[in-house]
Amino acid sequence: MVDDSTKPSKGKVSGGRGGRGGGGGRGRGGGRGRGRGRGRGRGKGRGAAGRARTHSNDDDDAGMDNNRQVQQVTPHYEDQNHNERTASFDNHNKNNNRNDHREGNGNRNRNGNGNGNRNNNGGDGRISNRRNYHSGNSGSSRGGSKIQYSEYAPLKECLRRYAARDKLIARGKLRTNAGGGTSFVSCDRGAYGRDLILDGEMPRNRAMDGDTVFVEIICSVNDRNNNNSATNRGEKKVDAVNKMKMEDFMQKMTLADEDDHAAPRSRPSTNADEGKDDPPPDNLKHKNGEDTQFEDYDVGEEVESVGSSNASENESGDEGSKEEGRSDQQEEGGTWQDDEVQRTLWDPVVSIPKRKKKQSANNNDEEQFMCKVIHIVPPKMSGGDQPSELNPSGKNQKNANANAKAKRTLVGSLMSMSGANSNRYLLVPNSRSLPRFICPASVKPSSDSDSGGGGGWLYRAEYVYGTWQPSSKWPPCTNVKMMGQSCNIEDETAALLVEHDVDHGEFDASVLQDVENSVRSGRLGVDETSSESTAEDLGWAPTPEMYEGRRDYRNERIFTIDPTTAKDLDDALHIKPLSDGRVEIGVHIADVSHFLAHGSNVDQEASRRTTTVYLVDRVIPMLPRPLCEIACSLNENVERLAFSCVWIMNRDGTMAQKRSKSGSKENDVWYGRTVIKSCARLDYATAQNIIDGKVAHGEKVENIDESFWPKSRLPTAPHTIDGVAHDVRLMHSVAMARRKLRFENGALALNGIKLTFQMAEDGETPALCAPYPIRDSNRLIEEYMLMANYLVAQRLITHAGGLALLRQHQPPLELGMEKVIGMAKEKGFEIDGTSSKSLQESLSRMARECNDTLTMQCITELFMAPMKPAEYIAAGGFDAEDWSHFALNIPYYTHFTSPIRRYPDVLVHRLLQATLGGPEAVSDYATKQSQEEIQTICTHCNDKRMKSKKAQERSDRIFLSIFLKSNPIASTLGVVVSIGEKAFTVFVPSIGISGLVYLDKHQDTFNVRILNNEKSKNREMMLIPLDGSSPIDIKIFSKISIGCYCKEEPPIDVTLKVVGSWNGS
Repeated sequence: MVDDSTKPSKGKVSGGRGGRGGGGGRGRGGGRGRGRGRGRGRGKGRGAAGRARTHSNDDDDAGMDNNRQVQQVTPHYEDQNHNERTASFDNHNKNNNRNDHREGNGNRNRNGNGNGNRNNNGGDGRISNRRNYHSGNSGSSRGGSKIQYSEYAPLKECLRRYAARDKLIARGKLRTNAGGGTSFVSCDRGAYGRDLILDGEMPRNRAMDGDTVFVEIICSVNDRNNNNSATNRGEKKVDAVNKMKMEDFMQKMTLADEDDHAAPRSRPSTNADEGKDDPPPDNLKHKNGEDTQFEDYDVGEEVESVGSSNASENESGDEGSKEEGRSDQQEEGGTWQDDEVQRTLWDPVVSIPKRKKKQSANNNDEEQFMCKVIHIVPPKMSGGDQPSELNPSGKNQKNANANAKAKRTLVGSLMSMSGANSNRYLLVPNSRSLPRFICPASVKPSSDSDSGGGGGWLYRAEYVYGTWQPSSKWPPCTNVKMMGQSCNIEDETAALLVEHDVDHGEFDASVLQDVENSVRSGRLGVDETSSESTAEDLGWAPTPEMYEGRRDYRNERIFTIDPTTAKDLDDALHIKPLSDGRVEIGVHIADVSHFLAHGSNVDQEASRRTTTVYLVDRVIPMLPRPLCEIACSLNENVERLAFSCVWIMNRDGTMAQKRSKSGSKENDVWYGRTVIKSCARLDYATAQNIIDGKVAHGEKVENIDESFWPKSRLPTAPHTIDGVAHDVRLMHSVAMARRKLRFENGALALNGIKLTFQMAEDGETPALCAPYPIRDSNRLIEEYMLMANYLVAQRLITHAGGLALLRQHQPPLELGMEKVIGMAKEKGFEIDGTSSKSLQESLSRMARECNDTLTMQCITELFMAPMKPAEYIAAGGFDAEDWSHFALNIPYYTHFTSPIRRYPDVLVHRLLQATLGGPEAVSDYATKQSQEEIQTICTHCNDKRMKSKKAQERSDRIFLSIFLKSNPIASTLGVVVSIGEKAFTVFVPSIGISGLVYLDKHQDTFNVRILNNEKSKNREMMLIPLDGSSPIDIKIFSKISIGCYCKEEPPIDVTLKVVGSWNGS
């Protein structure tokens, strides 16, 4: 609950709640007062003297933003016993513009130096327990003399213990909750099935969110609980840890106990993990008038729930198990081949045991451990004889540069310090999972920032790994530069590219030279009249020599189906009815690996970028445009090189059960390099018109309504309209039959709302915001891409073994699943989440029984949060049962179908070609890239994919915020999905987001009564309007009227405010 110790104090600072140690402080009046901060902290007695900062608009330590200053702004509260609490708001903070409480001295300091004060007017300790990351220990505002982190263990020692399988050491990536309280490490291997917990900043030991760290085990959570049982602190701590664990993956869909400005939620679509990525609606325009497209709106992307994030490449996953109430993957045991449904749908040839429940991720039966950071592994350095995991001695590295230092780029805003250091500034990162950074003394805000104009100013800076000293409160940053103004699309976009490490810039001259050489290796016609915007008119074509060893599909009726604006067409299809009633399906993928020689300059650049990044108004390509839009793109009516996967299917969507005479299934599927010639470039809208019968059979070209089938997309001779239309309808029939079977037998679909934008005529302002439509034509492509990816994964496993690059998806976080299942149960819905199949069956049953589609949508949204992100792995580094894809409910999976925009697909193409060359070719491949090197590449790709996802989401949020700045929504429907002490989370379907509603933002409108529902154990509250109108009940899934506005201060975001009860339908 909100602390009510809000009385001013001059010269004397009294101890307050939450402090681990008492501490004296200098009060506002300047008198030095010593206080005994008893509070509830672990430390006792007197702490060192500290300094309370001046409480002012630009006061760094006052926490200062009305958007987040919840602790000092206390609405009228009543608990369930109707005990009155403070009825007034402290309007002293009303004008403050930053409220993230990152400063002030931490109430969780372990060394007894923390100031326990929560006094409104003074002191470093006014912040709640969860704010300690941004506060540090007591001391001067320089923070240099009173804190003492541990020294790091040498990297060589960590590597030695790790290699020796020392069970007290683990390695993994650090994830820190917004506000910097509890952190978690997901181990990259070892005996710890559940995330390790770091309880505060001291165990984190200067490591930051996203760092790869070595940690040492301290104790189990149970041991911690037992050791503190005398004061009940252990039990409370475990509860807090569990709650923070929940908030870690729930992110925006949190319990709202955090009085945070929550970051945009990574919104996974748990449909088929990897169908085809869909750009936005066809009418979307780039700000300069060009068409644009999104990245992975895959019609089924994998679960990049952060923790993408999820994290994760919030991207999505899919599918599940066999019969309701039983988890095929987690409980049944046996092999995938034993499952009749699996044989019918996927026909697996590899005997792989299914994942057992005891092996599932984050099983609550497994013990959870506390740990501390003992070494930070810096990000990959640009060069130099630096030690690394693959080269502990740091010797003989190429491009040696012994002075190279790993750096981290930061984006945020400046905030002045106070007191004796009022002329110094801190950089406050946009990411609330990072600490504040102290700027060099020479850094001052630009004079432009005083010119007004609305919003705030964005700055970038660099943090050099190794410069945060053990005795320093804040890490230092260097090279601080102003980037531009908040709410300006160009400046905001430049900032998000830097913040998420996708600011790749232009391609280097050496890369472009490689591309030119590759392109000119073919036949390049020259059209003197063509412009740069019609570069494909150059007429690139393969040379006769390139046809050697390739199967010729130029006469097949092959076509593409893509978004209208797509320029990088990397897949095409054909379907051919067979005399026995079955059909032949061909998926033809751009042969990018033909143009990317291993180790070439363009290959190295592609491996660095790893993915094309699709923002609302622009695309940052993985490959230079002459490759991705010309030579590799499967454009219509031109010959192109492809890598194809061709198989036989039954018309009911099942796999044909064909066997060779030897009993082998080797000849059931054909893989190989091909040459093709697409006859038509269809878009999703045209394909849907064909499916819907808007183009009649036998209709003449001149009679076709161009709004249904544009002339530019008509097939070229000798292929006909009827022929292409017949193929599209047949493809649709087979795909939908297969899709129906998949969802009846385990497929999991959790699709969130994806927004798209249209720019105004000025090219600067979003003028239209609408949900992205998903059609059957999208789903058609998805089914065949899924199948091709699966079949290629099967080939890699059977012929390349541990070198196989796979796409793994682990089961969801059980704690999150239990929480959402409990929420659904309160609404009368029984949901079984033990497997993807049982979950999908439960959701399908709920959809049939629930007459409130909005509640159904909210529950579906909530289930996205605990889904883990899918990741790339090298098969040899994992047990076979861990190759499986939880969401797709299949034993193995990979990415083969998008090599123009995903680097892992390029590696898959190379390895697939090696398997076609026989065992010797696979062995030769292994000499170029070992299993360990492939895993290193996979790890890098996972990281970049997650960053790309976050960049895309941030772009969406920026455009939505700017749209709301010009078009505020005074009232729209909101659904409450979680309730905390100081805020509650609302899902707003009209704009497809979830956000926190902060009680302190409603101080002039409502008083608040907090109630606890003893039956459900869920918190409830009542908002009592000050104007005497009817109270508003705030319960899980209650509907209210919400106003949506733009918060203009960095980081720009959407602000939600309660308007009243919802009176609509």
